[in-house]
Amino acid sequence: MGGEGLGINKSAETADALLAQPVERRTVLKLGAAFALLLNEACKGKPVKPKQEQNPSQEFDISPEAIESADKVIQAYESGYIGFIRSNKEKIDRIKSPYFRKLILETADLVQKNSKNPDKNFSRFLQKHPQLNTDNRYLNKDISQFFYYAESGEFVSVPQAVRANAAFSPPVRVMKIRNKFDRNNLLHQVSYMHELIHVLQDDEFRRNSDTKDEYYDKVLRYNSERIKLMEAYTKVAEIELLNVFSDGMLEKLPHPRQIDLDNFDFTKLLRILNLSNTDIPRLQNVILFASPYFFEGGAKGNKLPDLFVKFHSEVTTY
Repeated sequence: MGGEGLGINKSAETADALLAQPVERRTVLKLGAAFALLLNEACKGKPVKPKQEQNPSQEFDISPEAIESADKVIQAYESGYIGFIRSNKEKIDRIKSPYFRKLILETADLVQKNSKNPDKNFSRFLQKHPQLNTDNRYLNKDISQFFYYAESGEFVSVPQAVRANAAFSPPVRVMKIRNKFDRNNLLHQVSYMHELIHVLQDDEFRRNSDTKDEYYDKVLRYNSERIKLMEAYTKVAEIELLNVFSDGMLEKLPHPRQIDLDNFDFTKLLRILNLSNTDIPRLQNVILFASPYFFEGGAKGNKLPDLFVKFHSEVTTY
């Protein structure tokens, strides 16, 4: 995104209009913290190994069966997402924010470029390099690749309202993906897009870091407000995309304090988005943030509405 920035600019003084009183339905989100720390040894430049057993296979499955299965899962994600973006280009072009329209299209370019990465299957890469040291490889200025690690089952410690199919860990540029991906499920595509934006954010941090320590300062050393702001940008990308798929229903939501998520009628939204009742928790999460986002008129360039930034910060914890 060049000099525009990807969710790392500081918003101006935030508005207090809708936060003068407590939020009726305080939804506390804990987004992907478990996997963000999964490879924490990487930030110290140490091999990616378990603390007690000095063998990466104890932490990651590098069996031939796992590698072969991951190849198929990765291909499903890549082809499914590229096809999704291409077939819905007309809808994406209707996104009113030029910044987020361009950002979403860039995620498809990222997937296309990385599809040629011979090392994209992290299990295979670990099998080839069991003594992996991350200190130099992943701080290279030539940012063109990232890894996938395919895993079965749900991501633990992630509430249903934000349960995702993917999670990205910046230190070693590994995206953890579930082995169940439905290319026809819009929320599966949105979850994948969310993490691809985190890859692009990491790209920018690396481009703008002259030293390893500077990069660590920006990405690895815990900063709750910075993390929240990065997540706010990915949340807006979700909102903008789902808004055009819902024929503008999200931007027509009432004032945030007039929304009762417990009694909200999801019938029409589920039908338009071709989703089921099991997807309602995720949609509740989207609606919670879409209302304050559109209430202030949406993004202006790469700057998010002050109200939305503050609201997101208030109801989100890490």
